[in-house]
Amino acid sequence: MKPYFIYNGINSRDMGISILKLPPRIKPERRGEIINVPGRNGFLFESDDAYNNKTLEIECTFLPPEGKSKEEIDKMIMEILVWLDGQGKLVFSDYPDYYYEATIINAIPIERLFKRYRRFIVAFEVQPFSKSMSPQIVDLSTSSEQIISVSTYYETPVKINLQSTGNIEIHINDTIMHLNNLESPIVIDGELLNVSDGNGTNMNSHMVGDYPKLKPGNNTISVICEEPSTFTSMQIEYRSLWL
Repeated sequence: MKPYFIYNGINSRDMGISILKLPPRIKPERRGEIINVPGRNGFLFESDDAYNNKTLEIECTFLPPEGKSKEEIDKMIMEILVWLDGQGKLVFSDYPDYYYEATIINAIPIERLFKRYRRFIVAFEVQPFSKSMSPQIVDLSTSSEQIISVSTYYETPVKINLQSTGNIEIHINDTIMHLNNLESPIVIDGELLNVSDGNGTNMNSHMVGDYPKLKPGNNTISVICEEPSTFTSMQIEYRSLWL
């Protein structure tokens, strides 16, 4: 099967685009600073444990279906230009279970689409890691310590739906979140770094601590809840991360 990509839910094959070559998988660059210390061999590397975005280029050819009139081909080209714009989810045929959060950054030379060979490059600026299409869900209804096995290649942020009142602590591995004066269900979004209630109202002032991440393999989770506070349940959602 010939390679293809899907952007914002539209398959390149349905747009008359043939892929000459899919981009290679590239490990993102770790963000940090190289420090040379006088009198010391080598260097130090200071990092905030984050990664930079990366650019993936796809070489394409537009192959309009046979029998199309010039007006119909021109219309298809304009539809391609509208489609290949802005931000969206990007999926490659060689790894259909993962997607990138992508933005198209390059200018597509329109005149190439009207010429005989119709070759052009689409450059996607993508977030460091691709994400699994389907999230994993872990439901917890007890505050006692539990160990869950996480299928991911890199540390992944979590989204927590919490049913609790009062003051509680959530421990995930070495990270502790203190949540205070809770009166209703809340959502802790570790990717957006935001806490809100069920109506989307900002509740960041009710949290102290760092947003946790799950690591590959076993992760330890527990909740500390003292009376009169209550803990009912917690749902943890995450996506596997890959290159």
